[in-house]
Amino acid sequence: MCIKESVQDELVQEETKEHYEHGEDGYFSLIDEGIITKVKSQINGTCWVYAASSAMEASHKYIYGEDIEVDAIEIADAISLEDKSEGYF
Repeated sequence: MCIKESVQDELVQEETKEHYEHGEDGYFSLIDEGIITKVKSQINGTCWVYAASSAMEASHKYIYGEDIEVDAIEIADAISLEDKSEGYF
């Protein structure tokens, strides 16, 4: 089975999976979906990369049912400019 077929099979399985239905007030919680990721302490100016890494972790757990840990600082370091005195752009 090739990767494309495997992904298609997973998508079909996901379509049949029961999902949490939020109320009319728009309430939605990943906790109600059973998706809880590790709490992390961020440093100044990195909230965006911690949000992105948490989203990646939650998506992976939702799709595959496995916990992973994405290092936010590694992501920030990978895209930072070496010649800038502060910030990540």
